[in-house]
Amino acid sequence: MKIMRKILFYLFAILFLAITLATVSFYQKDKPIEELKAKYAKYPSRFIRIDGMDVHYRMEGRGKDLLLIHGMAASLHTWDGWTKELKNHFRVIRLDMPGFGLTGPNPTRDYSLQKDTEFLRHFVQKLGLKKIHIAGNSLGGGIAWQYTLLYPESVDKLILVDSIGFPIETKVFTLHLAKNPLVKYIYPHFSSRHLITRSLHQVYHQDHKISEDLIDRYYDLSLRPGNRSALIDRMSHLRRYDPSSYSGINSETLILWGRQDRWIPVEHAYKFQRALKKSRLIIYPDAGHVPMEEIPEQSVKDVLDFLK
Repeated sequence: MKIMRKILFYLFAILFLAITLATVSFYQKDKPIEELKAKYAKYPSRFIRIDGMDVHYRMEGRGKDLLLIHGMAASLHTWDGWTKELKNHFRVIRLDMPGFGLTGPNPTRDYSLQKDTEFLRHFVQKLGLKKIHIAGNSLGGGIAWQYTLLYPESVDKLILVDSIGFPIETKVFTLHLAKNPLVKYIYPHFSSRHLITRSLHQVYHQDHKISEDLIDRYYDLSLRPGNRSALIDRMSHLRRYDPSSYSGINSETLILWGRQDRWIPVEHAYKFQRALKKSRLIIYPDAGHVPMEEIPEQSVKDVLDFLK
């Protein structure tokens, strides 16, 4: 018995030491919002009050309005490559969705697709936008097609980039982490640049395009006060969607997909193509989950061909 007690004592001591080391290594406090704004909200950034949040957005160029919606854990900066070209032809509007970027968490903690779509409707109305083109990546694609379905009179053309929309059994590391009760408790206080880097290597296919500046931006914005808690809230309540409703979408739709997408398999691109009556599909053989960020020059040309 004495030997067993000693073994248990040492095991608990090792566990305690490991937890202590993890606490010291990964604890990270939030970054002040003003510090983040100074770095990531330079001209032409603006803020507008909607649903109790100061929403970060940018509006550039002239012409027909084109609204861009980013995906999970991203920000309006994911569209930088597209915007450089598109603003020469359209008025490009992009924003940080609730829980991401500089906008910060939704006070309601409701991150359902319906709530995101309702928020987007308020944003569109507040800016006085009328008939728009709308594009979305991943989670943003889901919001885009839901918006098009609910407000068809407001949408001209729809662009889906590696969009959510069909049931999927994901093996994404960070999504599985979010379901762990211990992670839910500690993640709002802990962060790891290594974890951000690992996630980027999952969404990119061409690893050499992942720069230190890119990692810094994703990491810094994850430390905006409230964003880590919001990410756990959102990821732990991901819902399945009903594809049968897609037959109600009548807008011309462009579907763009990276064949090497490890988050949402390319088979879903073909499912969208079959479900949407007026759609065309382009597959990029050497891109992952974020073609607009990984191969902006190539993908934006296809967008311009479609819209013009």
